[in-house]
Amino acid sequence: MMQKKVFTAALVAGLSALAGTAQADDNGLLTLTRGDSSLSLYGILDAAYAKQNHAYSLNNTLPNQSYSYVGKIYATAPSQSAFVNGGLSDSRLGIKGSTGLVGDTKAIFDLESGFDLTNMKLNNAAKTLAENGGTHSAANLPPTMNADSSLNGQLFGRAAWVGVQAGWGTLTYGTQNNPAKDAIGAYDPVKSDTFSPFGESGTVGGGVGSSEESRLHHSVKYTTKFGDGF
Repeated sequence: MMQKKVFTAALVAGLSALAGTAQADDNGLLTLTRGDSSLSLYGILDAAYAKQNHAYSLNNTLPNQSYSYVGKIYATAPSQSAFVNGGLSDSRLGIKGSTGLVGDTKAIFDLESGFDLTNMKLNNAAKTLAENGGTHSAANLPPTMNADSSLNGQLFGRAAWVGVQAGWGTLTYGTQNNPAKDAIGAYDPVKSDTFSPFGESGTVGGGVGSSEESRLHHSVKYTTKFGDGF
């Protein structure tokens, strides 16, 4: 523990010399600031030991390898146990920042990757669909866990947007959450893709939640609080 603290202190001190101020951040791994500009590295490493019966085989290409709400029940399927990515949510690593422009207006951005902690590969749900179609299906082979998702092998599949923020609200452009996904997630009491039906709202919510449309590319989004903005 002492070695870890010394290493962290040395890293922060070194980055401070380069970037003005560096500090640990409650919402991320590290935040660098200089004047009215900031840059934050953040992430989640989430792994779990899973055991399931009568279900599709685990598939570590999906953001979450074991979905309780996807697939048929297979009475002859063997019991499966393994370390999996996404005990509660997908593992991710991102970088976000902001810089002042004029008055209270600032430019902001966010880049976020989703990956599998067990093999360090990018999430790729489209690959799971391909693996379970064609010759695999024709040969009547046992299916592996597969589902649609907006995470299909992109480097910054979870987020890749830029925008401006001020007292009137936030305007962003790029790859970002569908507003319906934000709304559903805000009322999810479990906050887990794996264990909550809201997490699988692509099925439960009629396609507006965690599906291939849960993140929109080349999209423009405006958000504000009630009573603010226009």
